[in-house]
Amino acid sequence: MAYLHCHNCSWEQDDFWNKSYNPIRFLLTWEKMLLEDNLDAPFKTEDGKDITNRTVLSDALKHHAKRIRTMKWKTQADFMATDKEQRLCPNCGSKDLDID
Repeated sequence: MAYLHCHNCSWEQDDFWNKSYNPIRFLLTWEKMLLEDNLDAPFKTEDGKDITNRTVLSDALKHHAKRIRTMKWKTQADFMATDKEQRLCPNCGSKDLDID
């Protein structure tokens, strides 16, 4: 996995996507809860908070929607195919982008 970030500001995007790593793949892990479980059943978070399955699902959708909205280059190949002069940080306009 590799993700892209800017050395000039705090901008970063998700790891580059592929068939096995992308927001849709992660959302599918919640399909059983959505279709088979009681949406108002309690769910205990890792930090001990009590919420409902409905909240878990809606928070997951919100989280992954943000990943999609903030993704500038979906794959490393997309990034590398972009002319170096056009590889600008969408936040500050810097060319100081780095793949980690």
